[in-house]
Amino acid sequence: MIINFFQQLFRNRKSGNKEDRIIIIAVLLFSIAATFIFILINIDSIRLILIIFNVVQIISLIFAFWNILLPGRIIFPIGGFIVITWLIFLGGIHDDAIGGYYLLLIFSTLLLGRKGLIFFGLLNTTAIIVIGLLETSGRIVTHFGPLTERSTIIASAFFMIACSLTLYFFISRLSRMIAIARKNELEQISANRELKELQSVLENRINDRTAELRALFASMQDLVIVYDEEGHYLKILSASTNLLLALPDDFIGKNIHDFFPKKEADRFIHHIQNVLQTQKTISIEYSIVINHHKVFFDASVSPLKENTVIWVARDITDRKLLEEASRFIGTHDKLTKLYNRTFFEEELSRLENSRLFPVSVFMLDVDGLKIVNDSQGHAAGDDLLRRTGQVLLKSFRSEDMVARIGGDEFVVVLPKTSEEAAETALKRINHFLELDNKNNHNRLVISVGIATCYEQGKFKDTVKLADDRMYQNKQSKR
Repeated sequence: MIINFFQQLFRNRKSGNKEDRIIIIAVLLFSIAATFIFILINIDSIRLILIIFNVVQIISLIFAFWNILLPGRIIFPIGGFIVITWLIFLGGIHDDAIGGYYLLLIFSTLLLGRKGLIFFGLLNTTAIIVIGLLETSGRIVTHFGPLTERSTIIASAFFMIACSLTLYFFISRLSRMIAIARKNELEQISANRELKELQSVLENRINDRTAELRALFASMQDLVIVYDEEGHYLKILSASTNLLLALPDDFIGKNIHDFFPKKEADRFIHHIQNVLQTQKTISIEYSIVINHHKVFFDASVSPLKENTVIWVARDITDRKLLEEASRFIGTHDKLTKLYNRTFFEEELSRLENSRLFPVSVFMLDVDGLKIVNDSQGHAAGDDLLRRTGQVLLKSFRSEDMVARIGGDEFVVVLPKTSEEAAETALKRINHFLELDNKNNHNRLVISVGIATCYEQGKFKDTVKLADDRMYQNKQSKR
C-alpha cells in the first residue's frame, strides 16, 4: 500500500500547474515559520505536536519543490485542524481559537477546492460542538471553561457552518458564471470562424464566377441597355440571358412597364428622366426575380444623346448574399436562429424613442437547463433551447421581436400590445408548450415574466420589471 502511494505521487508529478505550486510553497513556508515561532514560545503540552507537524510540513515542502503537490494539499489542512483543535481543547471555546478555524477554511478552500471547504467546515463545526459540550459538562477543564455557555457554543457552531455554506454557494455561483462566460466565448469564436469560412466560400464563388465571365465574355461583362425618355427599349446587349427576363430581341420597342410592376417601372422611368434633366450620371441598386431566383444589380445610368440614356447594370447577387449572411450572423443567435443580445439592445434603444406604445415585454427562462446539461449532456440542453425558440416563434406575431439574450434567457418585445393582449399571448405560449411536450421525452418548462410600458422613457424599467417577475415565477416553482 505504501509503495502504491509513492508510485501514485511520482506518477502525478507533472499534474500541478505553476500557480498551484507557488501557492502551496508559499503557504507551507508561512506555516513552517509560524509553527517554529509557536514551538519556541508555547507550552510543553503541545510542543511535541507542533514539532511533528513542522517535520511533516517540511517533507511536504520538499515534495512541492519537486512539483508533487498532493502531500502539501492534504497535510497542511489536516495538520492545521489538529493543532487548532488541540489549542481549543486546552484553552476552551473563545474568539481567538475559533478564528483559527476560519483561517483554516480559507486555506482548505485554496488547496482542496469546494469539497475541502465543506469537509473542513463540517469538521470544524463538529469539533466546536464536541469540545464545547465536554467543556460545559465539566468533563474537561480549560482556561476559558468557566466563561463558556451553551449559547456561545451554539452561536460559534452556527456561524462556522453558515460561513462554510455561504462561501460554498458563492464559489459555486462564481464557477457557473465563469463556465457560462467561457461557453459564450467559445460560441462567439465558433460564429466568427463560420463567418470567415462563409466569406471565404462566397469570395471563392465570386472569384470563380468572375474568372468564368472574363474567359467567356472578354469584352462584355455587364448588361447594357439603351432607353429613350419614356422608358422604351432601343438597344440591349448581354452575353447571357440569365440576366434578362426574356430574350434580347423580345425587349426591343417595348416599354419598361411591359416587364416590371407599375411601381418599379415608374421608379426606373423617374431615374431615366432625372438623368436627362440633370445630364449627370447616377448609380442605383435594384433587384428582380429571374427564373425564380432573386438577382441584385448595381446600375450606372448616364445620358447618351437625343433624349436617350445608357443603362449599364452589373450582377452583384453574390456580394449581396455575403452582406445578408454577415448581417444575419451578426444579429442572430447561432443555436436557435433567433435574434441575439446585440440586436435586442439596439431594438431597446429604438423603441425607447418610438411611438409604438404600449409595448409589452416577455422575459423567459428555461427551467432545469443545467440539470439536463449535467445529466444528459449539452446536446440535450441545446435541444431544449431550440425547442424554446420554436415555441416562441409559433406563439408570437411576425412583427414581434423574439431573442435569446443569454444561456437560458429569452426576451420577446411586442409593439402596440396592451396588458390584455399580452395575457392572450401567454396563453398561446402555454398552448404550444403543451403541444411540444407531447412529442418530446424531456419536458420543457419555462418561467415567464410580463410587463407593459405605456410611455417613452420608461422602457428599460419595464424590461427590468418583467425580469423580476420572471424570477418570482421561477422561485414560486421551487
